[in-house]
Amino acid sequence: MDISVTDSRKTWVIPLALAALVALAGLVAYLVMGSDIGPMHRSTTPPPGAPVVLEQAPWRIQTYGTGGGAKLTKQQRSQLRAQHAPIARLVKDLHAALFLDPSARRRIVGRVFTASAARSFLAARPGLLKDAETVKTVWRRGRIGIQATGARRAAGTVAIVARVDRGEDAVRLGYRSDLYFEKSNGRWRVVAFETDQRRLPEKQDKERDRANKKKGRDPEAKKGKSK
Repeated sequence: MDISVTDSRKTWVIPLALAALVALAGLVAYLVMGSDIGPMHRSTTPPPGAPVVLEQAPWRIQTYGTGGGAKLTKQQRSQLRAQHAPIARLVKDLHAALFLDPSARRRIVGRVFTASAARSFLAARPGLLKDAETVKTVWRRGRIGIQATGARRAAGTVAIVARVDRGEDAVRLGYRSDLYFEKSNGRWRVVAFETDQRRLPEKQDKERDRANKKKGRDPEAKKGKSK
């Protein structure tokens, strides 16, 4: 099946100011995949050429202020609230193009990334390729920290788990991106990123690994090994 499932990692150079923001916010922590999936949402009719979307997990996108001191002012809180909707919309539009309508990937990435970052991101080939037949997103999360003073820079992590099928072949896909945003002329754009995408173990593989680990902790099993 022609989808990007091999281990891959692509990094775009992060501007110094944004790197400082990320360090302050602590946003490079991995969003834990696979826990508390929550209710599923049926999708609408996919556009022509897109994979059939069986089910979609709800988006859970959190935004918060960083670098504003112990207590934010009323003006800062108001600015931060106003940025939630445009940043959340950018995240949703981008990842809809990556996972639900790959034919729109180049157009959407060109719109929400700067030109240089867009070229590097497209070269990383995140998300699905065009001949994936069905996709079921089972987990979608975003956590974005916004600069409290001025609300013109932001950084955060987006993580997705999806199940992709082509005939009898099925792949469980894990995706994560650290995204770095700047606002210019009233518009948020991605200026830098780090992304990672890989095949995840199937449920039965995880259960077998847990069983093996439990067996390894069994005192009787250890005793038997020592003989």
